[in-house]
Amino acid sequence: MTTLLVPLTDILTDADNPLDLTALPTDEAIRVLKETYAFLPGTVQVTIEDGVASISFGDDVDASGTEIGDSGAAEQAQRLTEQAQRKIEQASGLAKRGKLRQAIPLFQEGLKVLPDHADGRRELAMALMHTGSPNAAKGHLIRVLQLKPESAWAHLILGNIYFQFEQDLGSAERYYQAAYDLDPTDVYLLSSFGTLKAQRSDWAAAEELLTAAIEADKSYPNPRHALALAYFRQDKIEDSLNTVEALFEIADGNDPSQQTVLTQARQLYLDLNTEIAENRFPGMIERLEQAMADYEADHGYPIQLEEDANLTKGTCTAELAWVYNRPHHLIRYQPADRARLGHLIASRLESIQMITLARDAETYKLFTTTADQRKQVQKSFASDFKRLEKRGPSKAEIERIANNMIYGLTNQLFNNPLDMILDQRIYAKYPELRQSQFVSMTLSQQEGLHVLHSEEIRGMAPRKIYQANVAMNCATAHFMDDLFGQRTNYAAAYQKSGMQSVGLTLYKLWQKAVPTLTPGDEFALVDAFAKQLKLTNWYTWQSEEDSPSRTPQPTVGPTPPSDPISQTTSGADGPTNPELLEAKEPATVMYLLDALRTFENMDLAQVNAITQEVALIGMNGLDYASNEKQYVLKTLPDDRYTGLQLMAYMHVGLKIVEPDIDSGMPFEEAYEAALKIHRYG
Repeated sequence: MTTLLVPLTDILTDADNPLDLTALPTDEAIRVLKETYAFLPGTVQVTIEDGVASISFGDDVDASGTEIGDSGAAEQAQRLTEQAQRKIEQASGLAKRGKLRQAIPLFQEGLKVLPDHADGRRELAMALMHTGSPNAAKGHLIRVLQLKPESAWAHLILGNIYFQFEQDLGSAERYYQAAYDLDPTDVYLLSSFGTLKAQRSDWAAAEELLTAAIEADKSYPNPRHALALAYFRQDKIEDSLNTVEALFEIADGNDPSQQTVLTQARQLYLDLNTEIAENRFPGMIERLEQAMADYEADHGYPIQLEEDANLTKGTCTAELAWVYNRPHHLIRYQPADRARLGHLIASRLESIQMITLARDAETYKLFTTTADQRKQVQKSFASDFKRLEKRGPSKAEIERIANNMIYGLTNQLFNNPLDMILDQRIYAKYPELRQSQFVSMTLSQQEGLHVLHSEEIRGMAPRKIYQANVAMNCATAHFMDDLFGQRTNYAAAYQKSGMQSVGLTLYKLWQKAVPTLTPGDEFALVDAFAKQLKLTNWYTWQSEEDSPSRTPQPTVGPTPPSDPISQTTSGADGPTNPELLEAKEPATVMYLLDALRTFENMDLAQVNAITQEVALIGMNGLDYASNEKQYVLKTLPDDRYTGLQLMAYMHVGLKIVEPDIDSGMPFEEAYEAALKIHRYG
């Protein structure tokens, strides 16, 4: 017989409604105990003396219920016991390797023979809890505590079930406290108990427990996350940031058991950086203004900052002095998204610096496309776009989508390697902006993941366009993961994309080129990306002298991973305020009419030259909100033009030179009205 001696006060009969056995008559208490321990083998015998229960069981029958009366039966019972022990050990090994569903039936088979195996039952309970069966786990834990009331781990796991699955904080605290009384040094208990205290806003107790957990095991990330979250909820932002930073330093990104806490820590890190970037925005602007003053001292051009509420949220544009015939560069920004703005402005500033250095070194080149290239590219996808008709879009809508896809990918090809150069420089040059940079780059990565996971985009975009888009987004994901360490893990999302190897190849091309870059070498990096993606025939390079205008291509950075379908174009980025354009329709009609009259007596070559020059300027953004005549054209040098006027010239020019191409501007109704006036007076 096996005998357990257990104080009545330690015996758990029901986890939800504990029963005080000491308050019952002895006979009633014995009856309850026999029912409670009925799962044990053999006849259960119970006596109670001085508040201690003596529970005897086993040895008179084997596991199948057969009485043991000779050596053969005893040997059989021994074999069954040994087999059961091996099954429990095998199950334990599987559970430790994370193969919980394979371990569970082995635990159950072993426990049929050895129902009083407390450790095996505890491990089974953990496996059941982690596979989504907390109620079954609870039943096994009650039996563990009936067998071993001193099992701190059984109390801990019961506490976890009440905390994590049932949100019963009172019951959870009761079991955590029982576990703490038994073993106040266990790191997992300290972490769980501290997390619960924080949930109940008992900050002092939470910090004490979580700090003790960190000291007990500095390699365990969970208490650091819980402490960082507790600081965040108390608005102790710097303490929270420092704590989560420390978590990333010690966490093992290859450990499957740490992936959940790392995911939670990354979200907290984004929230912290967002709040810090918003709060530090004035200081970031001061730092950038100093950098602009340094640029002026080195290159002679002032840089002005200007808020522009007409821009799309999260938008920042750069207008170069020599393009707009001004004595200064102008950076316009939409003021709504303060968390990103420091990074967006820094990107425009550094892109101006990059262009200036290339121009000074006489290595600057214009990235552009010819009409023939655009036609050839569009022709190569004719069958892909033909298939879109089955989805229901009109011919005009399909044409718009096709143009936008091609334009979007061409724009992404130019910006992708250059944006990474800019972000590397910003990270090194402006440590004060790192919170803003992290927020801005994270939002861009999330847009890239939307493209990756969107079945609609995958189904509509031609395979080559989609794959090239995903490959460049993947390269940027690798770049961000390297820049910020374990604070991000975006490249992992591309492992099953089919373009992981291409994306990694692009990133390695970039890594190899960057250490020895001199002004103008960035354009060779664009060529290297184009060669890898088989896009070399999509664009051409021009020197500023060979261009119809000395207009550079759009200042780069930061360009979010583009959506190959929804990208729209009005110049570079499309109309950012369609409502404003609608309000300006009367003026648009007159500008379109002026364009029709201007082009009426010109040959196609002249019209094409003007249209191309406007398109080049438009790649850098056209300010159609302003009535200021701020633009000049080399092909029409006798006047100055508003942004809306140039948009009208480009729309009409395309109608004449390439009538099958959609300008991307919502001018059709206004154009029809202007055409009637032009024809019939």
